[in-house]
Amino acid sequence: MRIALINSEYSSPDGNGGIATYTRTMANALSGLGHTVYVFYRNGLRPGDLDPAVRFETFGSCPPPFWERLYERAFVPGPFRWEKGCGRALKKAILAVCAKEGLDIVEVPDYGGLARYCGNLGSCKVVINFHTPSEMVDTLNKTTISPERRMWHRFEERSIKNGDGFRCPSAALKEVMGKRYGIPSSKIAVIRNPISPVLFEKIRQQNAPAEGRIDLLFAGRLEYRKGIEVLARNIKALLEIDPGITVTFAGATELVNMPNFRLQIEHSLSDIERGRIWFLGPVNRSQLAVLYCRSSMLLLPSLFENAPYVLLEAMAAKLPVIAASSGGIPEIIRHRENGLLFPAEDLDALCACIREWIDNPAQARSCAEMAYRGILSTCAPEKIAAEAIALYSSLLQSNG
Repeated sequence: MRIALINSEYSSPDGNGGIATYTRTMANALSGLGHTVYVFYRNGLRPGDLDPAVRFETFGSCPPPFWERLYERAFVPGPFRWEKGCGRALKKAILAVCAKEGLDIVEVPDYGGLARYCGNLGSCKVVINFHTPSEMVDTLNKTTISPERRMWHRFEERSIKNGDGFRCPSAALKEVMGKRYGIPSSKIAVIRNPISPVLFEKIRQQNAPAEGRIDLLFAGRLEYRKGIEVLARNIKALLEIDPGITVTFAGATELVNMPNFRLQIEHSLSDIERGRIWFLGPVNRSQLAVLYCRSSMLLLPSLFENAPYVLLEAMAAKLPVIAASSGGIPEIIRHRENGLLFPAEDLDALCACIREWIDNPAQARSCAEMAYRGILSTCAPEKIAAEAIALYSSLLQSNG
């Protein structure tokens, strides 16, 4: 089968977004099963860690026809015009590959609207992969919806409507997306995100949590949807659980249209307490892997998640996980079996989970080991790739 995977993410200081991680892992797994795989990146992005057999394509931004160009210049904001141009350029690049060698499947993320112009690709079928559309991200982040932002939401919705089939990493997100976009449940396949433990196994042999320390790790952008507000408001209470606790925040701290939670945390603490808090900013994939292996626990207090790579990577690193029971997280974490769950925004429950594992380190290690074994069987890249091929095949057979 000939498959194209589209990466919609921009370059970033850490280069470690979930969509990029998924695309890289999935491309390598599909190629390993003997399929011909193309990965399409925006101009200027580096593929990174792709199997040599995976073919690498790029696309830029194409202007619209003359009369449409006049309309867009008058009524469409510049950044949005550029994004629409990226969608047109992507279709042109896909059609070039189709004409030269042929494609069976093009899989496009929901985020970014890059499938907007991919509604007529002949026999090639379009699969929309739900991660978290921007409308949902904006709602969770309490973003004020401007006319420009609303235009962007409609653009993504029209893009999603071009899908011949849909995949989603969690049943929770599937339910939300089905209702929001009017997609029948039977058309959305729940297929987990793939994760390989190889990187973490190598690093774990050389790194371990420091004896006598309790290093809590928060990995993600400091934004509302990641649950950072409850940590920022109650950071003193977390530190008071045990004098040995330190908290490391790995992720962007200064975000557009978002309170500066780093400043909130720092201003609420004494000089001594600030010495127990670390803000690393964006970190790359290798650095984050080391943090997983050196930390004592991962805190994942998100208001909603699909099947986040932060969670899967922590499990692959055998890092004990304490997570909010929101979105697709309870589909992965089972309380006191392979991690601990607490109701989102419930500080008392979160603190109780931290205390439980401080008092019972053997239980924490046992849960982490169970989590590791679980993802080896449920999220192995080869297994996920085979499930994707089954979805692709069904679409090709049902549509002729």
